[in-house]
Amino acid sequence: MKVQHCLLLGSLCSTISVSSYAFDMLPADFTWLGDGTKVGLVYLAYQDASTLKVDGVGKIPQSDAQVYAGILRAVSWQEIAGYKTVIQTFLTSGYIDKATVGGIDQPDNSGLGDLNFGFTLYPTASNEPTGTTIALSGYVTAPTGDYDVGKVNIGTGTWVFTPQIGLIQGLGKGFLIDAAYDVGFYKTKDHNGFEVKTDPSSQAQAYLRYQPSAQTNYAIGFSKKFGGKQFLNDQYTGMKTDVTQLRLTTTHAFKNGVIATGMLARDVQVEGGFKNDVSVLLRIGKAF
Repeated sequence: MKVQHCLLLGSLCSTISVSSYAFDMLPADFTWLGDGTKVGLVYLAYQDASTLKVDGVGKIPQSDAQVYAGILRAVSWQEIAGYKTVIQTFLTSGYIDKATVGGIDQPDNSGLGDLNFGFTLYPTASNEPTGTTIALSGYVTAPTGDYDVGKVNIGTGTWVFTPQIGLIQGLGKGFLIDAAYDVGFYKTKDHNGFEVKTDPSSQAQAYLRYQPSAQTNYAIGFSKKFGGKQFLNDQYTGMKTDVTQLRLTTTHAFKNGVIATGMLARDVQVEGGFKNDVSVLLRIGKAF
């Protein structure tokens, strides 16, 4: 692939990178909180990348990106006909502070991103020290954010369906495993006379969580994304979602119903996209 193609298309990976915060699972996310519980969440995130790798080409010099992301999310736990369920919706947004490819600043579409809807069914849910919780979810992403094939975009520009399976497995003595696996299926889209196609993109996540009390936990984990090759008029652009990330998290629940989670992460392997030197996430939730 020519570097000129990268200047046009390398920014597409920023769409996936920003949107993925909505689907990043954090420790205890699949906990059944009880019928009628409602939680409002605000996410604030920052990612800083100084390396861009194009599949089949290698590193593109003088390339970096800095992105600020935000998400508003509403989640409701409720029993429907005797089944434990979760219904949720969330809206992504972002500000692209810098996006440089090959020494050239890229145009961008900062602002509101895509609107998402999710539904979860619990085949089993247990809060026992060695209990098992399984959550089966499906998410639909509506392309409400601005999108342009020649710009860095916050929105994906197309409809996406993402099924996900989640697990919490208690190990006893305050230790638990949190894990999830999802696959995003993208509708082929036409923009400015170009056909943009994205292969299904998968993500596997897992944490080892230590919960010394009901209010506080600490965890170490990883995320592995793969697939998601991107094509322009059936030509592979060299962009895909092949990222391995290491994570550290902590969560504390306050007496007033506020729940705060912080995550510090770093990409350790990337092919076909920007490699984040650091990613920081702060999530604040309020139970009602």
